[in-house]
Amino acid sequence: MGALGDWLTTQEAAELAEYHLNHIRRLIRVKEIEAKKWGRDWMVSRESLLAYLDQTKAQGERRGPKKIDSNKKAKDML
Repeated sequence: MGALGDWLTTQEAAELAEYHLNHIRRLIRVKEIEAKKWGRDWMVSRESLLAYLDQTKAQGERRGPKKIDSNKKAKDML
């Protein structure tokens, strides 16, 4: 793979990760993935994106909304 093959546009990164383009931009802003600005365009490191995807996959069900125990919720209301 050539030097450009190691870098993806934000649109390509969003398609590869199956994320919304704005989420890719947020990951760049908070430095979760490596990116560089080439001219007016941001390019995402393929390696850092794949590493991020592996990390989030490893987290599995720990991500997302948490289930609320209805018994605990009822006790809290008392």
